[in-house]
Amino acid sequence: MTSGERHLSSEAQRWDGETGEKWVRNADLLDGMLAPFSDALLEAIGASSFECPLDIGSGAGSLTLKLARRSPGTTGLDVSSPLITLARRRAEDARSPARFVLADAAEYAPDTKHDLLVSRFGVMFFEDSVTAFSQLRRAALSGAPMHFVCWREPKRNPWASLPARIAREDLGLELRTPDPEAPGPFAFAMEDRLRGILSDAGWRSVAIEPLVKMIAIPGNNAREAAGFLVELGPLARPLEEAGVPREALIDKLCEALPEGQNGKISLLGEAWFVSAKA
Repeated sequence: MTSGERHLSSEAQRWDGETGEKWVRNADLLDGMLAPFSDALLEAIGASSFECPLDIGSGAGSLTLKLARRSPGTTGLDVSSPLITLARRRAEDARSPARFVLADAAEYAPDTKHDLLVSRFGVMFFEDSVTAFSQLRRAALSGAPMHFVCWREPKRNPWASLPARIAREDLGLELRTPDPEAPGPFAFAMEDRLRGILSDAGWRSVAIEPLVKMIAIPGNNAREAAGFLVELGPLARPLEEAGVPREALIDKLCEALPEGQNGKISLLGEAWFVSAKA
C-alpha cells in the first residue's frame, strides 16, 4: 500500500507529518532522554533469545536496533513515514538485520507471528486501543510475552507538566485541558483503564508496576533544557494553540528548573511498566 492510499486517524496524521518530522530532527536527543526506559525493557527481557520480536511504535528505531543485536529477526512497527525512513537509514548505517514496517498497529497482520512484543512509549496513541491491542495479540504467538512502558499522570512528570503550570500560574494563560483518555502521551495514565483495555483485548497475566527514573533533559544549560521542554514536551501543542509567548515562558521555566550538575538538568519521570501474555 502506498502512502497516498493510507487511511490515517488524526493522531496518526500528526505523526506521519509535522510531529514525526520534529522527532526526526531531535531523534538522538530524545533517544538519550528516554534511554533509562529502554534499558528497563531490555533488562526485563534479559538474556532470553527470541526469533521474531516486534517493537511497537518503534519511532526512529533505537530500541529495535538494540533488540536486533541479540535477535536478528526483530521488526520495528510505526505509522510515521518520517520516523520509519530514519530508522531504516540507521539500520543500514549500522548494518543491522532489523527491518521496519510502516503500518497502523490496528491493521498489522504479519506473515510470521511474533514471539515477543515490546514498546517504549509507542502504544498510547491508538485511535481505538482495544482494537489495536486485539490485533497485536493476533500478531503474536500464543503465550508470547509483551512488555511496554507508558507514562503515568502529568502531575507525576514535571518534565511534562511544569511548562503548562508556569504558563497558567506565572503568565496567567488559559490552556486547553486535553481529554485524559484521548490518544496521546498520557492516555494510559490510569491503571484501571489500562488494565481494562488489555483485558478486553484478550491479553492475559497482566502486570502493571510503577517505574521511576530520572530523565536527563537535553541541553547544556537551563535555558537550552527549557527550550527543549517547550518545543518537544507533550504539552507543546496546547501551549502553541494558546499563543503562549515562547521566550517569556522559557525565561520563567529557567527560574523554576532545579539547579543541575555542570549545567545539566534532570527531572523525575514516572511510567507504568506493563507485562502481559498473548
